[in-house]
Amino acid sequence: MGDKWEDNNMVLANSFGRVIDTSNFTTRYYKKMLVAAGIDRSVKFHDLRHTHATLLLLQGVNVKVVSERLGHTRNVGTWTTKASISVAKHNLGTATLNGNLYAIGGSYWNRLSNSRTFLSDVTVYNPDTNVWTLVANLPTALEGCATIAVNGKIYIFGGNTTNILKTVLEYDPVTDIWTAKADMPTARTCAEAVAINGKIYVIGGASTVALSNVEVFDPITNIWTTKVNMPTARTQFTLAVVRDKIYACGGCGGFGTNFFNAVEMYDPDTNNWIVKASMPTARAAHGAMVNDMIYVIGGTSRWTSNSAVPLNVVEQYNPITDIWTTMANMPTARFYEGVTVLNNIIYAIGGCTGGTLGDDYVKTVEAFMPPVVIPINLTATAGDSQITLYWTVASGATSYNVKRSTTAGGPYTTIVTNVPGTSYLDTTVANGTTYYYVVTAVDSDSNESANSNEASATPQAPSGHGLLRITMNDSSEREYELSLTEIDDFVTWCDRTVGTGSSLYVFDKTYNVGEFKSRKEYLLFEKIISFEVVQLTK
Repeated sequence: MGDKWEDNNMVLANSFGRVIDTSNFTTRYYKKMLVAAGIDRSVKFHDLRHTHATLLLLQGVNVKVVSERLGHTRNVGTWTTKASISVAKHNLGTATLNGNLYAIGGSYWNRLSNSRTFLSDVTVYNPDTNVWTLVANLPTALEGCATIAVNGKIYIFGGNTTNILKTVLEYDPVTDIWTAKADMPTARTCAEAVAINGKIYVIGGASTVALSNVEVFDPITNIWTTKVNMPTARTQFTLAVVRDKIYACGGCGGFGTNFFNAVEMYDPDTNNWIVKASMPTARAAHGAMVNDMIYVIGGTSRWTSNSAVPLNVVEQYNPITDIWTTMANMPTARFYEGVTVLNNIIYAIGGCTGGTLGDDYVKTVEAFMPPVVIPINLTATAGDSQITLYWTVASGATSYNVKRSTTAGGPYTTIVTNVPGTSYLDTTVANGTTYYYVVTAVDSDSNESANSNEASATPQAPSGHGLLRITMNDSSEREYELSLTEIDDFVTWCDRTVGTGSSLYVFDKTYNVGEFKSRKEYLLFEKIISFEVVQLTK
């Protein structure tokens, strides 16, 4: 339809590229397509969809990718339920160390005494056995501590009991002992902590108001230093490190007020904060990082007179593209749960589901398996009987699969698996044919991502001719008029390490042969100083 065509990325469209009117799809479009394809007119459209899916699966395409192609769903991750913790609570600290997960402290509202109960218990989760066990209690029962594991130890910062704390504790899993370290400069609760290069950054939190303080602790020297404040003072938020940059996402401006969707990035090298794309959902929520992707999970965005309204929303942030994407909802909506990562799986532990007085606490533990990151920026560059592919690294990928088709949009056939890097040279192509490629990422558990963007190229044989001028080490010159293919062959022969490859290059001379069968000139690699290529226009 020329300039009237609208490319809306549809599998089936009308002659203008727009949505087909489903009321007459069968009679006006589908039956005609069956006849044109030589297929029996009794075959149903739904049957062809399943046949298409079957063929893809037989080609080894991941089932999640097939599901996405059929339009059933995109890969938004999966949730599973794990063994519950022993006490229903919220505002607990979490950390992972030596393949185990730690749940530290927390609190709940005691209905019998009509008061808050602070907890000192520390429990350890083994993912292999799905069992929680107790280890040494905290010296002080508390909630809202910031936690992080560094150099084989767990560190907790601040928190609160009846008072806001500035204490710092170090836990050694070998001795099962808690040791006091240098106090924080600023007392605070519900702050967040991350580590970069062995230094621990404690950021935000609250005292009587939300804080923006950034303080750095060196576990080796036991010394604190102060950095530039975060632009947005916040508490109950997500803090994560991606490629040595710190990202602060969401949170609230106090205890249940002013919920934020602001995202700010801190660069330790420049001691500077930069504003990034806002979260879709403003909320106070905790999160975690997996494979350079940040996930913000659950939380709350509204308080009633006595309680917060829990959320089950999960949103993924890609720091490379600065884009947010909605993931699979958490099964149990809750706020102020503990969130941590173990073996690239995100665990949501405990929390509060609301209740009349905000006192419905849960023991629930749910685990989220994020989708494999999709490779981006795939490009295809054609050469003579070859096409070179490049793409951007997909975080968490251990290898890549390359797929090819001679039809735009596929279906694609996998031509190579287990590609270790982010480039591939395809030499199994024919000049003059256009090829369409996609790439998928594969993680350590053999999970495969959805397809990357499609890239296409058409290999062509070189055309034209040129002059090759070669300067020898005795200052003499040789000049040859050759095809561009012959010149490329010479350049390839020269472009190598000394001591490798053939020491001689042979030129076939087709002129002044006379009575001889052939004329050949041999050049020694070690005698060549330089060469010049001049492409001729005629």
